[in-house]
Amino acid sequence: MALDVYCQQSYVAMLTFLVVFGLSKAAANLFSGSVYDMIGRKIPLIFGSVLLIPCPLVLLFSDSWSFVLVTNVMFGVAQGIVNSACLVMLIDWFGAKHRGMAAGIFECAAYGTVSVSTFIVGALYQASGYRPLPMAFGVLFSLIGLVASFFVLDTSRLVIAEAEGSQPESFATQPPQLQTMHEEDRTHTPSEFAAATTLRERVIAVAHSIATYFRQLATVLWRCFKSRMILAAIVAGVCVNIKDGLIWGLAPLFFPSYSPGDNDPTTVLIALYTAAWGVCQLFTGILSDYINRKYLVTVGVYMQGFSLFLIAVVPVIVPSYSVRFGLWIVFMLTLGLGTALMYPVVQALVADECDPQWRASGIGIYRACRDAGYAVGAALSGVLADAFGLLASFMVIALLLLLSGLFFIAYGRSREELGQAATTDDGVMFTPLTTFSESASSSSAEWRSKNNNKHGGDDEDEDTDTDERQGDDLEQTNYREHHGEQLAYEDIEL
Repeated sequence: MALDVYCQQSYVAMLTFLVVFGLSKAAANLFSGSVYDMIGRKIPLIFGSVLLIPCPLVLLFSDSWSFVLVTNVMFGVAQGIVNSACLVMLIDWFGAKHRGMAAGIFECAAYGTVSVSTFIVGALYQASGYRPLPMAFGVLFSLIGLVASFFVLDTSRLVIAEAEGSQPESFATQPPQLQTMHEEDRTHTPSEFAAATTLRERVIAVAHSIATYFRQLATVLWRCFKSRMILAAIVAGVCVNIKDGLIWGLAPLFFPSYSPGDNDPTTVLIALYTAAWGVCQLFTGILSDYINRKYLVTVGVYMQGFSLFLIAVVPVIVPSYSVRFGLWIVFMLTLGLGTALMYPVVQALVADECDPQWRASGIGIYRACRDAGYAVGAALSGVLADAFGLLASFMVIALLLLLSGLFFIAYGRSREELGQAATTDDGVMFTPLTTFSESASSSSAEWRSKNNNKHGGDDEDEDTDTDERQGDDLEQTNYREHHGEQLAYEDIEL
């Protein structure tokens, strides 16, 4: 479409839409995770669903490549918000013992839909070209997603239950009275903004909330990059999405260039790739709940690297197109299987390393770094293709995947592994962060305390001191239960 409709000639120019998409989706993931921890999951989900609707409409009527890039920014932000919210809610719902299943179900549904949509859009393209049917299809399903988002139940109450230690083995088997989560069941406390009476006080309250948000985000960023397992997962995720930036951007040019005549196997091959990826994620996610997730991630990354290398080598060593096409099918299927072994499992692994209060922020940071790989992959593969040809770009990305697998094996260690070797390794022991709801409660308590002091509220001060002592005792008890009394309580200061 970039070549046929918008007359973009160079590989780099054609792939700029993937660059802006990847960067905008990464930014949305980075900032939305902390928003989920602050206000819940449902409101951002609805907002992201609304942003999706104009995207196919702009592509339907626009003839400017600049409008396409702007639309991809909006689409990246919307997809980052919606996908992260859905994933975090499923992980909340299924509980600690079934995080792999939750991630597998989500990714299976997402990329299984991509595979089906690829076939449908391909058929619509044959019938009407790029417009109007493929774009109308996008509008229809954007509206369906928006309607569905209003019926989603927010899982913030489940996070509170898990943080308080009342989480059952699986939220899928919890009592019915806990499954019904109405708004009145959630813990709401007055905010500084609501308590403010003057414009100056409200401005200060808003500034305090923004400062708290960025302080929380910066702290979680620090903890994620200090975690050896999360950092290794981020590197692997970035390289996997660099590969996807290559596949989505250059595969439609690579396969036809090594096919005779008007043969273009791109639609079939990419649909098979996404089908294998999407369907297998359901099983690999469940499997990761029973065996070490690290093994599955390692095998998946290496399988992708070797599959991508063989896809590039096939046109060089196989002269027959029929045999070449058959081998492409095999290696695209193994590429999809390798992606399925890694994609949902590594997100469950990151969730394992995060405490409930900042799990959404941690997952958002991982997904932000991972999705930045789309932009890096599109830019890098475009530069390599312009300079050395399509074959070289496939080879270099395959090598990056293999190197990332080696780094994951050598560096990635979970906090349980570091805890067992705490006497010899300088590991990071995570401590629970103060949640945004707790921060709001603290701010409100301070506000009420100031007002009470003005009116001589000595009794209230005594009650506040008692509550603070009880809170400290509860925090220490939860920490000992989570990490064991032998580990020192360590706060991380930026």
